[in-house]
Amino acid sequence: MTEFLFPDMPIEELLAKAKSLLHVDFSQALKISLSAAQRALQEHNNQHYASAMLYAGTSAFHQGDLLSAEKYLTQALNHFQHKHKSDEQIDALITIGHIYRDQGKYDYAHGMFTHALYLSREHQNPEMEADALNGLAGIYHYQGDYQKSIEALEIALPIRERLGNPAKTAAVLNNLGQSYTQLGEYFESLMYLTKGHQIISQTQHEPRIEGASLVSIGNLYKDLGDYDESLKFFKEAISVGERGKTPIITAVATENLGEVLRLRGHTREALDALQKSLDLSRKLGYQPGVINSLISMANVYHWQGNHKLALTTFRDALTLSRQTNHREGEIDALIGVGKQLLAARKGHEALDYLNQALQLAEDSKRKKSIASIHSCLAECYEILGNPRAALEHFKTFHKIDQELKSEEGERRSRYLKMRFDLERSEQRAEMYRMQNETNELARKAAEALVHERTQELEQAQVEIVTRLAIAAESRDDVTGAHTWRVGRNAAMLAQEIGLPREEVEIIRLAARLHDVGKIGIPDSILMKHGVLTPEEYEHMKTHTIIGGRILSGGKSRLLQLAQEIAVSHHERWDGRGYPFGLLGETIPLSGRIVAVADVFDALTHRRPYKQAWSLKNALEELERHSGTHFDPRIVQAALKVFNTLKIVTEDAPEL
Repeated sequence: MTEFLFPDMPIEELLAKAKSLLHVDFSQALKISLSAAQRALQEHNNQHYASAMLYAGTSAFHQGDLLSAEKYLTQALNHFQHKHKSDEQIDALITIGHIYRDQGKYDYAHGMFTHALYLSREHQNPEMEADALNGLAGIYHYQGDYQKSIEALEIALPIRERLGNPAKTAAVLNNLGQSYTQLGEYFESLMYLTKGHQIISQTQHEPRIEGASLVSIGNLYKDLGDYDESLKFFKEAISVGERGKTPIITAVATENLGEVLRLRGHTREALDALQKSLDLSRKLGYQPGVINSLISMANVYHWQGNHKLALTTFRDALTLSRQTNHREGEIDALIGVGKQLLAARKGHEALDYLNQALQLAEDSKRKKSIASIHSCLAECYEILGNPRAALEHFKTFHKIDQELKSEEGERRSRYLKMRFDLERSEQRAEMYRMQNETNELARKAAEALVHERTQELEQAQVEIVTRLAIAAESRDDVTGAHTWRVGRNAAMLAQEIGLPREEVEIIRLAARLHDVGKIGIPDSILMKHGVLTPEEYEHMKTHTIIGGRILSGGKSRLLQLAQEIAVSHHERWDGRGYPFGLLGETIPLSGRIVAVADVFDALTHRRPYKQAWSLKNALEELERHSGTHFDPRIVQAALKVFNTLKIVTEDAPEL
C-alpha cells in the first residue's frame, strides 16, 4: 500500500492519530491510515484493518477521490461484518452512502443509509441516527421528493441541536434550506440557511460544510432573481473549495456560477465556467455535477439558437439522469428536449417528452416547472392544429403564473426581512472573526477596528434596504426620488423644531425607508389609476406593518427609528389614522415629522392618479389639516421651511 509511517508507534496510537486528523488534515490522515492498514494486515488484525480502511475512506471522500474512497470503505465493511464494531460500521455505511449518492447510485445509497439508520437505532446511537437521516434526506431531495426530505431532516435537527455539534447542525439546516428553495418556500428556506450560515461563520467547520452553505444561499438568491448577490456567494464557495481542497464544492459552485452567468446573458463566460465544472465533475465521478453542467450548457446553446447541439446535450443529460434516477435533472432535461423539438416544429415528438416532464414535475410539486411545461404544451398543440387543447394548456399556464405572481408581494417582504437578518448574521460573524484574532497588546486597536467595521456593515444594511425601498417606490413615482426627498424634508422639519444635529441626520436616513413595505403591495393596487376599492385600500394600508416587519430587530438607533417611522407615518393627530389609530403625542415624533414630509412631497409631485400641486396650494393644504391630520407644531415648521423650497423632481442625487 504505502511506506510505514511512525514505525515505532503502537498501531492503536497510530489509528488514534489518524482519527484525530480527520476533518483537520485529510491528506495526512490518509497517509497514516494506509500505513496503519498495512501494519494491521501484517499483524492479521481484522479489527484494526477495518478501522484503518474507514479512516482512509473518509479522508479520500473528503478529498474528492470517490473511487478510492469506495474501495477503502468496502474493505472496511467486509471486515466489520466479521468483528461487528457497531459505531465504526455505521460510520462506514453512512460515508459510503454519501459516495454512492455523489456517484448517482441512489438505490445503493438509500440501502446504505437505511441500514445505518436501523443499526444506529438498535444500538441507541443518536449521533449516527441523525447522520443517517441527513443522508436519506439527500437521496429524497435528488429524487424530487422534497417533502420526504424535509420530514427526515426535521427528525434529525433536534437530535443534532441536543448533541451540540455546531457543524453538523449547520449541515442539517443547510439541507432544509435547499429543500424549501426547491418548493418555492423562500421565507422558510432563508430562515434555515441564515441560521446555518451564522453557525458556520462562528465555529470551526469543514470546508465542505461551509462551501455547501454558500452554494445553497447563492441558489436561493438565484431563484429570487438577485444575480449579483448569488454570484458573490458562488465565488466565495469556489474560493472555499479551492482553499479547503474539496473539489466537489469547487465543481458545484462553478456550475452554479456558470448558470447565473447564462441567466445574465454572458454566454461565453458561462460556457467557460460550465466546461470547467463538467470536466471536474467527470474527473471526480460526481454525477449530479455532470448532469447539471450538461443541462446548463444545453440552455446556453438553446439561447444561442443552436438547437441541434442543445438537443444532443439535453439528451445526454436525460440519459444520465435516468441511469442515476436523478429526478430534478430528468425533469429539466425532458423540458429541454421538448423545447428543442418544438423549435424544429416536431409537435408529436415534443408532446411525448413534455407529458413525461409534466407527470414528474407534478409529483415533485415544482410549480415553476409545471407552469413552464403547460406553456410549452400550449405551443405544441398549436403546432399540431388543436387550438382547443392549446387554449386549455394556456389557461392552466396563466392560472399558475398568476398564482406565482400573487405570492410575489409576501414573498418579497419575507425575503427582505430574512435578507436583512442574513446581513446582520454576516456582521456578527465578521466581528467574531476579528475579535478572535486580537490579543491583549492589540485589544484597544482591534476594538476600534471592530467598531468601525460595525458601522460600515450597518451602513451596508441601510443601503440594501434603501435600494429596495427605492425599487418599491419607483413603481408609483415618476423619478424614483421620492424616498430621497422625504428624507430631506424630514431633516429640515426636525432641524426647525430644534432636534439635535445627530438626531436630524439619523432622521434624514431613516425617513428614506418609510415606504419600504410597499415592496409587498401588488402593482395592480400600487399603480392603479383611479380610486382604490375598500378592499384594495385595506391591502394598501398593510404596507406599514410589512415595513415594520422588514426593519424589525435592528440594534442601532438608525434602524430602530426607521422601523418606528415605517409603522407610524400614516397615523393622524386626531386618532383616525392607521395601523393603530394612535392619538396626538402618543404618535412617535418621528412618525409625525415624516407624515408631513411625505404628504408634502406627494402633493408637489405627479402621481399616476394626480398632477403635481403648486407650492402655494400644497402649503395651504397642510395648514388646512393642522390639528386633524397633522401635529400643529410640525405644520408651523413646514410653513416656515418649505415656503421658499424649490420644487424640482429631478433634484435627487444618484443613490
